[in-house]
Amino acid sequence: MAKKKEAVRCYVVVVSDGARGLPRGTLPQVRQQECRAGLACLGIDEVQFWEYPDGAVPLSGDILHDYRRIVAELKPTIILLPNPQESHSDHRRVTRGVLNALEEQWQGHLLFYETVHPATVINHVVDITSTFDKKLQAIQEHKSQLRNFDFATHVQTLARLRGLHANAERAEASGCGAVMQADQNAAVNVLARLHDKELHRWLPFSRVKQILLERCRQADETAHPVV
Repeated sequence: MAKKKEAVRCYVVVVSDGARGLPRGTLPQVRQQECRAGLACLGIDEVQFWEYPDGAVPLSGDILHDYRRIVAELKPTIILLPNPQESHSDHRRVTRGVLNALEEQWQGHLLFYETVHPATVINHVVDITSTFDKKLQAIQEHKSQLRNFDFATHVQTLARLRGLHANAERAEASGCGAVMQADQNAAVNVLARLHDKELHRWLPFSRVKQILLERCRQADETAHPVV
């Protein structure tokens, strides 16, 4: 929301079809309609729906080409991904896939955001007090997802918790890293903040990916299935 206010172009990619998160007999198109309505609340109208199978987002094959294609087309300076230790397996798979697909020529920032699973490592907090009502309004547009879980209350509680980190009424937190070319003869390096003990200094991009992918793997082994 803050970036949108700065007239920064925001583009959303919905990787799975969301079919498993729907009541029986409901078409996946309902999720797309709800998504478009939610994004409209945020002033975002650029979105792609890739329709990979919900609950089985692949880690290889055509999807890696799709990740590379969208990055090459949009040339993003910031990529937002689910936290590597997310409880939802598809969310972790998307993060793993993008990390594997990122070419070393790309430069920008990676932000690993929270959903229903609070992150254990955060180093970037944004005051969202002035835009929180819009965020809540956008969430309310996902009516099919609110029948079995009170996302609105969860989001409000997490926003108040993160607000403590920003000395604000409400805030959002994420893990943050920067990807840049160190010099002409060096590999691309990623910098993540000091609070992250493994990523507190410049490291080769391949090493940073290895650490983050290992966190995804560990989460795969310990997470309870989430539909």
